[in-house]
Amino acid sequence: VNELQSLVGSRLNNVFDVSNGRYLFKFDTSTGKRFIYTYSGYRVYEMKHPPTNRRKIPTTFCSKLRKHCGNKRLTSVQRIHHDRVIDFTFGCNNHTHHVIVELYSKGNIILTDQHYKILTLLRSHVFDDQNKILTNAIYPQDHLMHFDNLHLSHDVKAHHDHQPITIDKWNVFVDSLGPDAFVDSKFIVPYRCVLLNKQRQR
Repeated sequence: VNELQSLVGSRLNNVFDVSNGRYLFKFDTSTGKRFIYTYSGYRVYEMKHPPTNRRKIPTTFCSKLRKHCGNKRLTSVQRIHHDRVIDFTFGCNNHTHHVIVELYSKGNIILTDQHYKILTLLRSHVFDDQNKILTNAIYPQDHLMHFDNLHLSHDVKAHHDHQPITIDKWNVFVDSLGPDAFVDSKFIVPYRCVLLNKQRQR
């Protein structure tokens, strides 16, 4: 995210549909054209030599990105709650739109209005009644919990209760998370799974 800050203030010239889940954002800057490559669920980075093989006819999703964000200035780039979620803000006031890129699990790219109402997205998902990632829903910023400094060892400490646990207890905890959970090297899981684990301990 820090490397993308130099793009703030630049105007989005166009959005190209490269392939499934892959999009190329072209910016006009004071030093020339710059390209940001987004691969849903995997990476976001600046590309000096963008791919020339692109879809001749953009998808509906790409067309909506062009419609709502095209020719607008990038006003901010930030992470949401220090998780692997990047919020690109285009425009200002009533003309603000957000492009949210989720870089965990299966990934997602979400377009919202200034109130974070979802206009379109690559993948719909429902965590629970309060956390729904669906068209016309408000993007929930509490559906993720980032586990910092958590390592698999015999003296591991659970971030949510600070109680030492064993490998066996950790495995039981992971098994209890359910099919909606995703645990990777940074241990990002749906927030409801943490609540579920707490409730079981009561």
